[in-house]
Amino acid sequence: MPAPAHAPAFPETPAEVLPGLAELIASELAPKVVDIDLKGVYPGDFLKQLGTLGGLGSLTPVEHGGTAHGLGHAIRLIEDVSKECVSTGFLLWAEYALQWYVINSSNHALAAEMLPKMARGEVLGGTAQSNSMKSCVGIEEARLKAQRVDGGYVINGVLPWVSNIGLDHWFHMGATLPDTPGLVIGLVHGSTPGLTLTQNAHFIGMEGTNTFACQFR
Repeated sequence: MPAPAHAPAFPETPAEVLPGLAELIASELAPKVVDIDLKGVYPGDFLKQLGTLGGLGSLTPVEHGGTAHGLGHAIRLIEDVSKECVSTGFLLWAEYALQWYVINSSNHALAAEMLPKMARGEVLGGTAQSNSMKSCVGIEEARLKAQRVDGGYVINGVLPWVSNIGLDHWFHMGATLPDTPGLVIGLVHGSTPGLTLTQNAHFIGMEGTNTFACQFR
């Protein structure tokens, strides 16, 4: 008679996905959860400290200041943060999305300059690509229009909801060019001249996600 199979034994307490994460959540995030969701307190200090621990650079190559631990590591970090505060877990996803586009950009000089700062939490930001992606498959009209000028582009249009941004944050966006297929993708700072950020809605939760309407003129 064959010997009975035994299931592998797992430790009662799984190893922490990032050393210092539990302590950071307990000290810097847990006491502020209600204020983040209902009073609009933005957890920027937590995100920056998470970057110092290496928690923002999971998808970013080591040569660009990240840890390159991979998508699974990023998902586990989002999960652990979201168990305490879903709003902050969402913002952590936005940080990864911000870096992912820069990682996959053909602008290598931009990647070399910005990714180390993003991965370490020295600068924060998000993604304004929702409308861009929907426009590519015909769900929505592209809201941003680009015009090529000397030294760059002029952008016109409005995006109604972009999260994890502010006057001192970065985000990337996509805009159409006249008579040209595809999109031009740009990295924009919140203080860029001609860009106006407005908070014109009240949410029943997730108030602290720094969600703005973006008007390009």
